[in-house]
Amino acid sequence: MINTHDVDYYLGLITSQHADKPKFRDMVAASVQPFVDVQKVAANLINDFDLNQSIGYQLDAIGLWVGISRNIAVPLTGIYFTLDDPPGSKTGLDNGYFKEIGDPSTGLTVLPDALYLLLIKAKIIANNAHGQIEELYAIIEAFTQLPGAVLIQDNQDMTMTLTIDSALLSNAELQIITNGVLPIQPAGVGIIYNVV
Repeated sequence: MINTHDVDYYLGLITSQHADKPKFRDMVAASVQPFVDVQKVAANLINDFDLNQSIGYQLDAIGLWVGISRNIAVPLTGIYFTLDDPPGSKTGLDNGYFKEIGDPSTGLTVLPDALYLLLIKAKIIANNAHGQIEELYAIIEAFTQLPGAVLIQDNQDMTMTLTIDSALLSNAELQIITNGVLPIQPAGVGIIYNVV
C-alpha cells in the first residue's frame, strides 16, 4: 500500500534530472508538507470522532451534533465515592464517582465521560424514535446497559408510568432518568415515575 501521508513518497517522485539537487528537494518537501499534514489529520478524523473511542472534547463535539449536553441543570446528588458506606451501597467501592477539582460538593452538574457516552448513545436512538414503547425501551437500555431495569406502562390517557428498579441502577442513572435528562418523553405525553 502506498503511504501518501509521508513527504518521502513525494520526494521519490522527483525525476532523475532534479533528484540530485538539494535545493529543489527542499523546495518540494516544503511545498508538500502542509498537504501531507492535512492528509494525516483527515485520515484520523474517523478515529478521533468514533463514538466508542472518543473522550473529553471529542465527546462534547459528538454531543453537540446529536443534541445533548454534558452539562445538566439539576445536580446529581449522592453519587460521590465514599469509603464508609456498607458493602452493596450505591456510592461504595466501584460504584460512586470521584469528585473532581471544580465539582460542586452539593452534586454533579458536568457528566463524566463514561456516563456522558451512554447518554449520547441513548440520544442517538431517541433522535430516530417515533415514541413507541419498544423504542423507549431501546433508549433506556442503551443508557442503563440493563434490560428490565425499567418497566414502561402506557396509561392510555396521554401519560405513561415508568416503574424503575432502583436496586439495578446507580444513583446517577436513576437521577438522570427521573430528572428528565434522558430523552424518553414523547411529545405531549406526561411521565409518572414510580421508583421501587
